[in-house]
Amino acid sequence: MLVNFPDYFPLKSLTVAGIVATASLIISDATAQSTEEEFTDEDFAQFFGLLVDGKITKEKLNQRCAKKAIGFTFAAANLVQEGPLERVEYNKTGLKQSIDGRSLRSKHHNAAFGEWTGSVFKPICPGLYVISVDFSTRGKQTHVADTVLVHLYLRRGGEARPGKRLVTAVKAGPSPRGNGHATISLPLRTGDEVSTYAESAGSQDRREFESVTFTAYKIAHLAEYIEEFDMEAWGADIEALN
Repeated sequence: MLVNFPDYFPLKSLTVAGIVATASLIISDATAQSTEEEFTDEDFAQFFGLLVDGKITKEKLNQRCAKKAIGFTFAAANLVQEGPLERVEYNKTGLKQSIDGRSLRSKHHNAAFGEWTGSVFKPICPGLYVISVDFSTRGKQTHVADTVLVHLYLRRGGEARPGKRLVTAVKAGPSPRGNGHATISLPLRTGDEVSTYAESAGSQDRREFESVTFTAYKIAHLAEYIEEFDMEAWGADIEALN
């Protein structure tokens, strides 16, 4: 699948006060997702050591990202949606939980800086990624949809959210119980946004998910896809996503 990437808009500078305020926003949001946040003091110091006037240059970001492993699985459980297209919120993020032996909260991502919002993956480190979506549905109540679709979207800076639909996992009828799966490999730039949305097909809108898992891992570093990191712009994006 060919994905066209529009040019990234230039980002603004940031004052010291702005850095502190933005960092507090992002870190507090990430911490709220899990009481066992894995972003360490050492990693915090390393990341902020790269900032100059609220920005990290492409060269410095490349040094951080070139050898950094990125990979995780997040999950949702007992999720119920009704109505039209709706974003999937992954409500299981505990470090000690797992799905099929995979950690739900891998330490291999820049957690406290908004790479994962609970529903959107926004990588700081670019690269060639493999992304998978798996889900299972149930039928505890009547009038649930027989056909359920979970779409994977990619959004670049300047585009309307959620962006472009790339691939769809489908569970078709006639039973309300079933499974869907989709996998795609694609290059991601710094600041791209990947999210999942679910919808129903047919006369019934209600969707009852037993589980939904979102897995991503970087298989190659792509230095040419690095963009300058701007703390203020990043914080504004995270706030808009939430």
